[in-house]
Amino acid sequence: MRPPLRKKRAIVIFTTMAAMIAAAAIGIPVFADTNDSGDRDCQVSEILVNECRPWLGARASDYPQADDSVTEQVAHHEERIGKPLDIVHTFAAEGQLPLRTKEERALANREDTYLYQNWKPAAKWKDAAGGDAEMDEHIDAAADNIAEVAPKKIFLTIHHEPENDVSSDSACDTKEDAAAGTAADYRDMWHNVRERFDAKGIDNVVWVMDYMNYEAWDCLVPKLYPGDEYVDWVMFNAYGDGNKADFAENVGRFYDLLNGLSSEEMDLKSKPWGIVEWGMSDSTQEQARDYYEQAATAVEKNQFPKLSSYMIFDSPGTHEDGGLRVGYDDKGKADAEEQKRYTEFANNPVFEG
Repeated sequence: MRPPLRKKRAIVIFTTMAAMIAAAAIGIPVFADTNDSGDRDCQVSEILVNECRPWLGARASDYPQADDSVTEQVAHHEERIGKPLDIVHTFAAEGQLPLRTKEERALANREDTYLYQNWKPAAKWKDAAGGDAEMDEHIDAAADNIAEVAPKKIFLTIHHEPENDVSSDSACDTKEDAAAGTAADYRDMWHNVRERFDAKGIDNVVWVMDYMNYEAWDCLVPKLYPGDEYVDWVMFNAYGDGNKADFAENVGRFYDLLNGLSSEEMDLKSKPWGIVEWGMSDSTQEQARDYYEQAATAVEKNQFPKLSSYMIFDSPGTHEDGGLRVGYDDKGKADAEEQKRYTEFANNPVFEG
């Protein structure tokens, strides 16, 4: 069972349900619970794969209707979609520790919810690759933080979207001002972090490799991969914009790349995959609304059967006017219809069970 909703959330969800009943009475379509999840015994694996369905998750921030804390922003997101999230996506920058706040720890411990933490141990990958006593202490402190919520597990990525931070590569063009290090430095960092966690007996981490899904840097994908024994999941982005407004094409491009790269030495097909961030910006509002409908169609058709999670990026990110937020256009104007389209996606029966 999920924990009882706080009073404020319960009121909103009750109001939403009442509105849905009223809408149905005047002929407006509403989602109904058409799945048979009550008859299924849906187990969650050791690496947090739901055997019955994909997870629904979100990064939620910068909505003025709620306080800045991650718990309040998540609560507001859940109020808007009328249901709790399976996964809550948070970030820890270099110098910070994962699960450093009471809000993150509360979400990590919330029943039927998993925390997904992006963590950057160091700005320079080689600094966290072993041999630096102070940095190794920092890594050990991160492990201790995560151990405090055991046996509850969390998803953990070490420096998400590393492609745009690779400073040099002999065979791939890299971002001009990137300065984190080489792909080998990245792998060494991952290995050191994972091995230090393992040495301390930390067993409540599910390790996720997180890619950008940016065609210009596809050549870096295999070079950055830490190795099958170090990775539990592979996830990637599925952002759209005015020039890339087809959800299935955006997902399918990288999905096919992973399939093609999979080999005995890099057995990507043996891993569960997921969408770690997605959304729509720099587009017309018609395109943005349609993107969520396309996503719903892809999920309903099980077009990408290896995808075991869909996590929306409901946050401005690098967009100053907040266009990536589900409920706003690129100029920061609220758009109830866009929110409605995403709410319908989130309430698709595929995500029940």
